[in-house]
Amino acid sequence: MTDIQIIKNAVARLKNDKVGTQKEIGRMLGYTNESSFSQVLNEKVPLPPDLIGKIMGLNEDIKKFILDIKLDTSLQPKNEAKLIRRADPYGLEANEEKIYQLPDDSLVMQVPVIPFRAWGSYLRGHADPEYYEGLETIPVPVDHKHKGNYLIFEVGGESMKNPGDRRSIWPGEKLVGRNLKREHWKYKLHISSVPCWIIVHRELGIVVKEITNHNIDKAELTLHSWNPDKDEYPDYIVSLNDVEQIFNVVDPFNKFG
Repeated sequence: MTDIQIIKNAVARLKNDKVGTQKEIGRMLGYTNESSFSQVLNEKVPLPPDLIGKIMGLNEDIKKFILDIKLDTSLQPKNEAKLIRRADPYGLEANEEKIYQLPDDSLVMQVPVIPFRAWGSYLRGHADPEYYEGLETIPVPVDHKHKGNYLIFEVGGESMKNPGDRRSIWPGEKLVGRNLKREHWKYKLHISSVPCWIIVHRELGIVVKEITNHNIDKAELTLHSWNPDKDEYPDYIVSLNDVEQIFNVVDPFNKFG
């Protein structure tokens, strides 16, 4: 049984148990727009990898129901899941155990989320270990225990919105970013294989952009927005000397809703 089938069964179970209507269940899972949740159930948009974890968190009965399904159908861990790990410099724990194992032997990791409203505070406090205490986390399926520092950033603004194009990132979507260590900046970034990046800039703040050029000699990046309105969102160059952190976005088209 696929994950989307498990989710559909879980929603049906919740409705039968009078937990709520489909609209109400969607709201419990963070979907303020009923049509957004319907699109997930109808498989019109990619399945958010954290959705099963969110449904399991609604109550213990539905958690047991889902785990029983997964065990009965002998589901194996999915290799396409990306490893997530928090990106603070001291490796603070999110919930005592960053990675924990489900009864079916699959792995889940709690990933801290930087909401859009907190982008400014992140820029000021990302080097402080206390900043990460109390952040909301999202449980994300992972294939195995990789090394690396990861964060989830909630997108704000419309610079990467391109309606009608698959390459479109909408306000409110959440992107998984892998922190690229500073020592790697002196080498050519993999801009041809990574569609977009999260740049933490001392003056510009946090921006989500495509990098179209990396000038190693000048230590400069050319940043490009996917929004077709180039009067409002022109390309521009930043110096790496003014950059605090760089995250390459992990699979931006398998985004969190």
